[in-house]
Amino acid sequence: MLKRKKKQNRRKNKSAKSSLKKKSTAIDRLSRSLIQKVRKKDDSLQLITPRELAQMLGVCEVTIHRLARKGAMPSFKLGGRWIIDLTTIQEWIKIKSMQKLRR
Repeated sequence: MLKRKKKQNRRKNKSAKSSLKKKSTAIDRLSRSLIQKVRKKDDSLQLITPRELAQMLGVCEVTIHRLARKGAMPSFKLGGRWIIDLTTIQEWIKIKSMQKLRR
């Protein structure tokens, strides 16, 4: 009886994990398509995801998410995903680096 319940719980956990994974990939596709649509309409906007920014800067994606959540870096949420304007981030990095030099 106990073994059977453990097996049932394992199956439930596996199905819950797979459904979460499917949802997150669907949301990723949706946010990417929204970014592409916005990029097409306004060429001056260079919208990127935290993953892309992390790769550019050579830091962990978690660091980018943490800074965005705290409001420490310019970003916004779109459909539950963080979106970052590259030109704004470049300006923000310049300002931050100037502040460090003044100290």
